[in-house]
Amino acid sequence: MAFKKRTGVASSTGATGSVTIGLGASYGKLVQFAIKNAGTDTSMDYTITDADGYIAFTASAKDYATAKVINCLGIDDSTTPSATVIGAMDATGTESTAGAGLQPVLRSPVTCAYAADGGSFDAVVTFDLYVEV
Repeated sequence: MAFKKRTGVASSTGATGSVTIGLGASYGKLVQFAIKNAGTDTSMDYTITDADGYIAFTASAKDYATAKVINCLGIDDSTTPSATVIGAMDATGTESTAGAGLQPVLRSPVTCAYAADGGSFDAVVTFDLYVEV
């Protein structure tokens, strides 16, 4: 398998924006990602969702305007797996809180979105996805 960097830029004059990014293959493992907001809003919400609607990452009130932040992504062991949430389970299908270090496999394309925590503004947000395909 090879690693690829996929980049998308979302810009908006409103309170929300999104960009769709192809992974370079039908499916890919999201190993890490970086987000940088060229605007000044230091409290924004971010989501990364695959083509099937599975939420791989969601965070509120994050400051990605001060510096580019690189995030390593693992399967969430604090949420209950569901039709739209990728979570950790043990071999019997029971929710696991033991922690899982595996990155989720996502179907391409992936939608990266942001929302301002307060009001509308001008934003240019760069999403760098590092995927194994």
